[in-house]
Amino acid sequence: MRTTVGRILVNRALPARYRDPGLVMNSDRMDEILKDIADKHPEEYSGTLRDLHEAADLLVRQPRASLTMEDLRTPKATRQVLQRLRQRIESISQMDLPPDQKSEMVQDTVEQYRDQVMDTLMDEALQNDNTFALQVLSKARGKKSDLNNMLGASMTVLDQNDRPVPIPVLHGYAEGLSPAEAWATSYGVRKGEADVKMATGKAGFLGKLLKQGSHKVTVVENDCGDRMGTTVEGGDPENVGMMLAQNVGPYKRGMIISPKMLHYLDGKQVAIRSPLTCQTNLGICQRCAGVREKNRLPDIGDRVGLTSADTISERLNQGALGSKHSAGVKEQGAEKAIPLAPLKAAKNLVEVPKQFQFAATLAQKDGRVEAIRPAPQGGSIVTVAGEDHFVSPELDVRAKVGEAIERGEELSSGIVNPAEVVRLRGIGEARKSFVESMNRVLRENNIKVSRRNLETIARGIVNEVRVLDDSVPDALPGDIVEYNSLIRNWKPRKGYAMLSPTSAVGSYLEQPVSHYTIGTPITPKIAQRLKSMGVKSVAAHKQAPPFEPEMNRVMTRLTRSKDWMERLGGSYLSKGLLEATHRGLTSSLDSPSYIPSLAFGKDFGSSLGGIKGASTERS
Repeated sequence: MRTTVGRILVNRALPARYRDPGLVMNSDRMDEILKDIADKHPEEYSGTLRDLHEAADLLVRQPRASLTMEDLRTPKATRQVLQRLRQRIESISQMDLPPDQKSEMVQDTVEQYRDQVMDTLMDEALQNDNTFALQVLSKARGKKSDLNNMLGASMTVLDQNDRPVPIPVLHGYAEGLSPAEAWATSYGVRKGEADVKMATGKAGFLGKLLKQGSHKVTVVENDCGDRMGTTVEGGDPENVGMMLAQNVGPYKRGMIISPKMLHYLDGKQVAIRSPLTCQTNLGICQRCAGVREKNRLPDIGDRVGLTSADTISERLNQGALGSKHSAGVKEQGAEKAIPLAPLKAAKNLVEVPKQFQFAATLAQKDGRVEAIRPAPQGGSIVTVAGEDHFVSPELDVRAKVGEAIERGEELSSGIVNPAEVVRLRGIGEARKSFVESMNRVLRENNIKVSRRNLETIARGIVNEVRVLDDSVPDALPGDIVEYNSLIRNWKPRKGYAMLSPTSAVGSYLEQPVSHYTIGTPITPKIAQRLKSMGVKSVAAHKQAPPFEPEMNRVMTRLTRSKDWMERLGGSYLSKGLLEATHRGLTSSLDSPSYIPSLAFGKDFGSSLGGIKGASTERS
C-alpha cells in the first residue's frame, strides 16, 4: 500500500485500533477519533494529544511544509476560465444598453462563472500539491472561497449595506488588484473594521435584553406532566437530547432522542417535549428542558434562560465580527431573502419597534383572498374579506386569489413580527413564530443557534397579557402581567365545556394544549392540527378570557414585576421603584428570579426545590 511519511507519523501517534495507512486524515475524521477516545478510553486521551502534537511539530519543520512562490501562482486552467469571463464582460460593456441593465447583466454573468472558477481552482491546485489547497482540503484552515480570493478572483463584492458593488473583482490578491477593484473592495473592508468597533457593544446590549426577558426561565421541577409536546420533523438533528412526548414505533414516550434514533425518525412527524409546551407555571421542568451542556438533564435550580441568552448573544457577536474576515466578498450561496444585518434583525424581533423592517403582511381577519392588485405607491394590495392589506415593494405576495386565509397568517414574504402574531393568534403561536423567525434570520447570516435555546428565550420573552376587568386576582384593569404568573392559579371559568377540536371552532381555549395557550382562538386549521396530534377533546369557552395577549419591549419587562426587588435588575429604575412604592409591592425568595436572592444575600445559587408550588402545581 502506498502511503506518506506524514501518514506514518500520524498513525504512530494514534492508538493501534485507529491506524489506517491509507486513510486521508482531515479535521472531521480527527474529531471523530478524538471523541471516540474521550468517550470509550478517556485514560488514553491526553497521551494521544501529546503524541499528535509531537508528530505535527516534526512535520511542520520539513521543507515541503513551507510556502513557495509556486503556491502563489494562479493555475493555468483557472486563468483561462477567468479570461473567458473577462471577454464576456467586455462584450457586455460594448452593448448599447442603459447602465443599470449593463450592470445587472455583468453581475448575472459573474455569478454564472463563480462555481466554475472556484471548482477549477481547487481541483487544479490539489493536482499541483498547492499548500493552501491542502490546508483547505484538511479543513485545518480556510475555505474554498478563501483560496479563490487569493489565487482566483473574488468576483462579486458587497458594499456597507450588503449590496453588490457594480465592479467585478477578476484578479486574486496574489496577482494584485486593479485600482478600480481595490476601490470596490474598500467598502466591505471599512465595514468590517467598523463592525469590530461597534458590534461587541450592540451584541452585549441585545444579550442584556435577552437576559432580562428570560432569566426567570429556571428549572423548578422534574416533570410537568405534559403528554402532548410539539410536533417536529423527526430527522432534524436539533431533536437530539430532547424527550419524546409520545410513542414512535419502538421508541417509547420519555425516551431521550439519540443520534442513532434520527435515521428511524427521519420523515416522520414526532411529538417531543419542549420549552414551548412545558406546563410548569413558575419556570420550566427538567424533561421539557432536555439534555443540555452538561450532557444530561439540567439540575433543579439551573437557570437555563440565562444560559440560552448568553449562548445566543455570543453567536450574534461572533457573526457580526465575522464580517471583518470576508472583506466584503460575497460568499458562495450567500443569497439572503432579507437583506438585514443579524443584530438589527434580532433586535427587531426582541424590541417590538414601531417601524419593523421587512415585516411580513399578516391577515387581520378570517376570510378568502378576494383580489390582488398593484398599489399606486408601489407594492401590492391584497384584499381579504373586504379588508385591504398593503404589501411593500421589497416583499413578494404569497397569497393567491380564492385562498382561504385565517387571521394572523402570512400574505407575503418577510419577517413575521411576533408582536402581531401575539395580538392575532395568541401567546403560544407567537412563541413558535418567534423561534421560526429568529432561527431564519440567524441562519441566513450563517449564525447557527440551537432551537431549544430559542424556544427557552421565546418562553420568557413572549409572556405578557393585559388585564381587561377586575376579575383577575391581584391586578387592576389595564395592568400588564406575566402570563405564567396569571395562570398559576387559573381554573376553567364557569360555562366551559369539553368539546372535540372541530366542535370547539370559534371558541377560546380554557386549558393549554401542546404549544397553544389559554385564550387562543380555535380556528379550523388549529382544530385540524389538534386532531392530527390525537387530541380527542379540549376545554373551550364561548367567551374570550378577561385578558388579552400583548408583547411589549423587553426593556420595560422588569418595571412591571410584582416583586419590587426584581425591578432592580431591569431598566427605568426610578419609574419602576416609584410605582412599586405606590402599590406597596413586596419581595420574596420564592421567586424563580435570582435577583431577590442576590439582593438578600441569602440562598443565592441554592436549589429551588423549596419554591412554593413549584413541584405540585400545574397549569
